[in-house]
Amino acid sequence: MREYETLYIVNPEISDEELENLNLNIKEVIEKNEGKVNRLDIWGKRRLAYEVKKFKYGTYVLLHYNGNSKTLNEFERNLKLMENVIRYLTVRIDHKPKAKIPPADEHFEEESFLEEEEKAMGENDEEEGKVSTSKDEEVES
Repeated sequence: MREYETLYIVNPEISDEELENLNLNIKEVIEKNEGKVNRLDIWGKRRLAYEVKKFKYGTYVLLHYNGNSKTLNEFERNLKLMENVIRYLTVRIDHKPKAKIPPADEHFEEESFLEEEEKAMGENDEEEGKVSTSKDEEVES
């Protein structure tokens, strides 16, 4: 059995109950076709990069599961038939990720991220100020 990860986007206008039923149906499809669901994370409602089926927002759901080609084919066939699923993407995971993936409710600290970006940009600015005139020497501009 191979490990797969599917991220699917659901209509943002459905209720929490309908989303829960949709996720239960998806789990049943995988389990009926010799698969096993490892993890299901609901990331919540987010803005889409561009309109998809006239929606600007969507509810993102990340699903990790094990299965074979039969499991994957039947699962994707069912996703295509579900009206509330706007878009999906499945990838096969070849190895375990080295970094721990945080749950969806933990957000990264934006300030520390911005500080790291500024520090990296500052290092690039320092390098851009040097002009090379020959192989051995550098001159400040």
